[in-house]
Amino acid sequence: MRVAPSIGARTAMYTGSEAMLPVQVISLPVLLVAALWLVSPHSISFVAISCSFVLVLLPWWSFCLWQKGDLRRFPLFAVMGAMFVLTYVVPLYLGQHIVKTSFGPRLLAADAMDNTMMLTVIGIGALWAGMSVPIPDGFAREWRLDFGVTPATWNYVRLMFAAASVVMAVLGIGALGSGGRQALVDIESVVLMVAFLSLFRRYLNQETERLDEVLLIGFVVLRLVKAIASGWLGDLVAFLMVIGVGYFDLRRRVPKIAIACILLVFLFLQPGKNEFRAHYWRGIGVVQGSTTERVAFWIEASARAWARAFEEPEQRTALFDATISRASLFEPTAMVMQMTPTQVPFQNGRLYRYLAITLIPRAIWPEKPTFSGANQFYQVAYGITDRRDLGKVSMAVGFLAESYINFGWFGPPFVVFVIGFLLNVIRRYFLDAEQGEFLRCLGIALLPNFITIQSQAVQYLAGIIQAILLTVLLFSPAVRFVRPVLSSKQVLQLGKEKG
Repeated sequence: MRVAPSIGARTAMYTGSEAMLPVQVISLPVLLVAALWLVSPHSISFVAISCSFVLVLLPWWSFCLWQKGDLRRFPLFAVMGAMFVLTYVVPLYLGQHIVKTSFGPRLLAADAMDNTMMLTVIGIGALWAGMSVPIPDGFAREWRLDFGVTPATWNYVRLMFAAASVVMAVLGIGALGSGGRQALVDIESVVLMVAFLSLFRRYLNQETERLDEVLLIGFVVLRLVKAIASGWLGDLVAFLMVIGVGYFDLRRRVPKIAIACILLVFLFLQPGKNEFRAHYWRGIGVVQGSTTERVAFWIEASARAWARAFEEPEQRTALFDATISRASLFEPTAMVMQMTPTQVPFQNGRLYRYLAITLIPRAIWPEKPTFSGANQFYQVAYGITDRRDLGKVSMAVGFLAESYINFGWFGPPFVVFVIGFLLNVIRRYFLDAEQGEFLRCLGIALLPNFITIQSQAVQYLAGIIQAILLTVLLFSPAVRFVRPVLSSKQVLQLGKEKG
């Protein structure tokens, strides 16, 4: 028989845990930054080292406080901060510090790299400030949008799961032209994932039937194979991340195995991606090889690249640099800091014009301007892509650097603060454990879009409202507004707040 600890014992445990918190918070940033500095081939300035320490410290501190505090809140700031570490801190120490342009490679200046790290600290501070703004949550506490409890509800969810899977398998993203492309993207990336997550979480709660398990296993296998066969590594990583977050949200435990699998898959497949695309992406609309052949080709190409890396040290360095550079925002942002405003003037908000028309569906306005205009400006103005090649590649510099291109040092305190506030609203109404199962599945399905800080602000925010409205509309027969059951203590507290 398990005996609960006494009040005194629990107090001692709590006090000891609180006493160890500062050590826990400081130790990981110190060890990580020190390890990166020791293995870095570059000479890193004290300013950059100090900024990298702050960038690691803030999300880790937030995560430690979350572990000691209210586990019902989703640690979204810690997740966002981890993305800043991956895209700015790691490349600072292990990246190439060279930007490939249409005019040839350009070496980054030391002051541009220091300014980049300071800009990133300002950006993550603005993000934290925006996500710390109190928001009205009376409606979120008293009402929630949740799945119904009848068998018909889950039959409808299964129907949506099967129908969305068939639609995407038969039609494809571009089947309805430019006007219907966004709707099909939302169906594949949001509607389908909400149906999958709802059944997956029922499986974790041991509430599924045999049919659900067959659907889930088949979908996971097909989705993984399709992601690899398409040549888009980001789709594969996003799907694995959604599975991991779906588990974490239910269990409130970090899925370390899932995180390790995502990192291993990314590291293994990344070296073979260029060879795969060179082999299968020749021409427009050309499809070569079956799905099985394409998957086998990518795996074999990656295995060959890793084998060469173990045999030849110079290949090892090139492979490592290529892997780091794919996730890096440090070099592109440093190039922006180096050229703005001396060579490229501040844009004073011109790159955000698409926000005013983003809510108008392209099906209604087929000739609506595309948000890729901001990407194209960056690619041409900073010499990343020749103007003649804009139709072949689209590259973004991330919403942090974009805010500097528009407003200089005042950009992050304004733009990133607004993004942080919107993320806080999303966290409260879609991700916190107090919300209904449907809204939490919707929030998790949208999460890969939110943590993709490589996107420009318009691309980052555009289409989110349409995706939410479309998903709610399609699932409306299976969801309903319900009032959560409050405990007597919660009722008493609510009464004090109201009166």
